[in-house]
Amino acid sequence: MDFCFAAPWRMPKNKIKDNFVFCCVADFRHVVFVVFDRCHFCLFVRCMSESLLFLCFHVCFCYFAVAIRSFRFNFHPMFSKACEYAIRATVYLAQKSSMDKKLGVEAIAEGIDAPKPFVAKILQQLNREEVIRSLKGPNGGFYLTDDLKNQPVWNVLVAFAEDERLTACVMGLHLCNDKKPCPLHAQYKGIKQQLVEMFRQKKIRDMAETMKSTKSFIRHQ
Repeated sequence: MDFCFAAPWRMPKNKIKDNFVFCCVADFRHVVFVVFDRCHFCLFVRCMSESLLFLCFHVCFCYFAVAIRSFRFNFHPMFSKACEYAIRATVYLAQKSSMDKKLGVEAIAEGIDAPKPFVAKILQQLNREEVIRSLKGPNGGFYLTDDLKNQPVWNVLVAFAEDERLTACVMGLHLCNDKKPCPLHAQYKGIKQQLVEMFRQKKIRDMAETMKSTKSFIRHQ
């Protein structure tokens, strides 16, 4: 009995070098073969007995879980992890803090679902770049003033030098302009301008208020 089905995902070639072949021997008469293609998430199942079909599906499910995990962790985000946490921390401070209410590192790390030591370094960087404020002492902590809540998200990107990712060539070329463009320059130029404009116009306060009125979130659900 033969079964063949495929999913639309293409797996990274550097992750799967060769075909995977699982051979499960139930007894001397019943053998199950499961073959995984190295480029597509495809599999071919051949079993000598219908009673072993459930075993095939179990093996396929395990491989599917590994495939999704591999696809997830090979996704490249727009910004660095530090910048992502910095944006989330700044928005969280805009929601929860004020001149009279300051937050500690632990509360912020828990609020944005991020490692506490990493968040501590990020908050120090934001404070040095005057994106946020801090106060030492027993009642100290990090906070945002009303003026800082009105600053654009662009300030956070600049604090971590992430603005260069939006203004640089999409192919990483140092000399890429209208006179000497890369193959994607003309198409990406308009997108680049829209992204820069969005981050320059979007206020931290706007993002915090959006979370109150919608189902938006800044931590893993």
